[in-house]
Amino acid sequence: MRTITKSVVNPKKAELYKQIQEYSKDSDIILISSLHKVRSAQLLSLRKSLKGQVKFLVAPNRIASKSLLEGKIVNEEFAKTLTNQNVLMFSKIDPFKLYITLTKNTVNLAARAGDSATDEIKILSGDTGIPAGPALTDFREAGVTTRIDSGNILVTEDSIVAKKGDVITTKLASLLSKLGLTPIKAGLSISKAYWNGALLDGSEIRIDIDEYISEILKSSQSALVLAVDLQYLTSETSSIIISKASNDALQLAIASGYLSEETIPSIISTANQEANSLKESVKSKGYE
Repeated sequence: MRTITKSVVNPKKAELYKQIQEYSKDSDIILISSLHKVRSAQLLSLRKSLKGQVKFLVAPNRIASKSLLEGKIVNEEFAKTLTNQNVLMFSKIDPFKLYITLTKNTVNLAARAGDSATDEIKILSGDTGIPAGPALTDFREAGVTTRIDSGNILVTEDSIVAKKGDVITTKLASLLSKLGLTPIKAGLSISKAYWNGALLDGSEIRIDIDEYISEILKSSQSALVLAVDLQYLTSETSSIIISKASNDALQLAIASGYLSEETIPSIISTANQEANSLKESVKSKGYE
């Protein structure tokens, strides 16, 4: 008699499968972010700071893909992007606002060997609280000027130990850890987003706010200049156009010698300058 073996469903996997579909139904957008070099402390901090705005879920790609496809939540194209280790984010916020929200919610982490400095790293002057000893070598190798004060290592002046983009060495990471510094700013970057049936690449929703504001200001200035040139009257251009017209009229009146209360001082001044110039010219030729 043939024995039929019934497969046992892993309760944790079944819960993840169900949870993904529940999160999806309550969200307008699903995002994928790579967990490469992302630390658990970083993810925990983001969960707390974005509670109520974004739901985070780390699940095996096979389970995530199966749940999303069988729930008819995403298309095959999106499911295929689930490679390597990722965190899924579910939210009602549109992807552009969500990108800005994520960039604002960075966390400061301790430096590890191999990390790239996200900003300039500086060790400030003052008592480090570290007893004099082997640590002195670490300070010296990092280019930090020190002296001993009451048995402790004292940094005598502010010292830059790494510039933005520099790779943190093992010794520097150890030194920064001893000083209790957390100089690495970290956040989650979006690799893919599924929004209103469209698959978006992370680069398509990445907005440089400073550049965006600069472009708006440039466009606004160009529009103002064009409107003034066309003499298109608005609340923004009226004062500029009237001022320009008044100045042009004044210059024309002065050039034509038209006497008025506004033009007399300039006309007399110009006449004096011309008379003095003529006098100097006559004098240079030997005539008095």
